[in-house]
Amino acid sequence: MKSHWDRLQTQRFEIKYLVNATTAWRVRDSLATHLLLDEYSQAQPHHAYPVYSLYLDSDARQLYWDTINGNRNRYKLRVRYYDTAPEAPLFLEIKSRLNDAILKKRAIVSQAALADILAGRMPDESLVKHQNGNGSSGLEDFVMRIRHLVARPAALVTYHREAWCHPENNSLRITIDNAVNYQPMEDVSWPPITGDAVPVFGEWSVLEIKFTSRYPNWVGDLIREFDLRQCSAAKYADGATRAGGLAPADVAMRRLDAGALACRKSFSL
Repeated sequence: MKSHWDRLQTQRFEIKYLVNATTAWRVRDSLATHLLLDEYSQAQPHHAYPVYSLYLDSDARQLYWDTINGNRNRYKLRVRYYDTAPEAPLFLEIKSRLNDAILKKRAIVSQAALADILAGRMPDESLVKHQNGNGSSGLEDFVMRIRHLVARPAALVTYHREAWCHPENNSLRITIDNAVNYQPMEDVSWPPITGDAVPVFGEWSVLEIKFTSRYPNWVGDLIREFDLRQCSAAKYADGATRAGGLAPADVAMRRLDAGALACRKSFSL
C-alpha cells in the first residue's frame, strides 16, 4: 500500500466540475471500472472521509483577491487535517498556480508545532514529521510566507472526499467532494472552534480530475458522456464571497454563477 506521501502529486494539472447527486453516482460507476478507491475512502462506510482545511490569509485578504481577480500566478496557504484527535498530524500546504500548472509543497507536523508556525517561527525539529519542498524546505517556505503576508487564520473549510486513484502510480487522481462548508475564523485557537457554516456550493459536489501529464482517453470519454462543463470551484474564495460579500456584487455574481451556467446541462442528467 502506498503511503500518503507517495501519492502526493507535487506538480499536476487540475480540471474541476460541479455535478449534482445523480451525475455523481453515474460518474462513480464509470470510475470504478478504471480506478481504485484510496485506502482512506475504502475505510469509510460511505467511501468519503472528512477533510478540514484551515486557510491563512492577510488582514487585507490578499490571497482571496488574487483568486477573485484571476491572477495566473497565485497560491494558497492552508493547514489541513483529517482527524480531530490530539495525536493527529497537521499537513502544512502551499498550493501554487503557475499559469496552468499546480505546484504543491507540504510539511507534516505535530499539533504542538502550530502555535510557533502561526507566529512565524520555525518549530522544534522534534515536532516535524515530514516535509517536501521540490528543492527547498516546504516548512521553511510556509513560515516565510506567513511572515511576508502577516497571515493568520481566515477560514475553516470542511467537506467529505471520495478519492479514486490509479492502481499503479500517482499519474491520475479523481476526487468527489461533497457538502463543502465554509466558516470564517477570527482567532488562532486550536482546535478551531466550529459554529454556523455556510454551504459553498449548495447540494452540488465538486468533481476534480488531477493528472501529472495527460489524462487517459477514457477520462475524455467520461467528460463527453456526461457533458461535463469545466467550472471555477475555489472553496476558500467562493466560500468567503458567499459568507461575507467580500467581492463587489458584479464580481461575486460572475464567480458564483459561472458554475451554475457552465454545469446546467449536468443537472438535467
